[in-house]
Amino acid sequence: MPFHFSNYNSRNSLRWLTFVLSLFLVLFCIDLLNSFIIRVLEIEIERFSFLNLNLTIFTFIMIFFGINQNAIYKVQNNNSNLILPENSELQVVKHVRNGVPEQQITELNEIILKYLGQSKPWLNPDYSLQMMADDLKISRQKLSEVINQGQKKNFYKLINEFRIREVKSKLNNPAFGHYTVLGIGLESGFNSKTSFNRIFKEETGLTPSEYRKTI
Repeated sequence: MPFHFSNYNSRNSLRWLTFVLSLFLVLFCIDLLNSFIIRVLEIEIERFSFLNLNLTIFTFIMIFFGINQNAIYKVQNNNSNLILPENSELQVVKHVRNGVPEQQITELNEIILKYLGQSKPWLNPDYSLQMMADDLKISRQKLSEVINQGQKKNFYKLINEFRIREVKSKLNNPAFGHYTVLGIGLESGFNSKTSFNRIFKEETGLTPSEYRKTI
């Protein structure tokens, strides 16, 4: 997951599904035990259907968490200024088992960097590897391989490097002097203060606020 999303967080995780299934199992066992006591042991207790409650809770939780999954309901991107023509030799139809040829990696790498620099799709906080693949008409698997081989880094790191450059550029621009540091980070594609501060410090060794003081 972290390699496919430029802003990886708990929304991209499926840990919630483990929680929901565990809760469903617990309530199901309670209902089963309740039925056993009444029908087998013939002990009169107040009847309450945990199964109905179980199904209701399960349904609502599945809906709530499901619609918040970026991987399922991704934001579509209109940044498709640079796409490969249908008859281009660089267009990927099937994954090459033996890897992408070195020359093709170089050519595709240049296309990717030009696309990211001109269209700036990474300004979208939910930008993902699949969205880039859709824009460039390249399979996600091959795109990932080209980035890994051509840039010696994964998609997550590549996209956030562009965001950091954008942040630095704006921090050094007097026109953005009235912006807060966080405001600049959000304008540059980061989706939260926590991820912005963490990623910026990983890349520069300084927090955004500390960097601004050095300007």
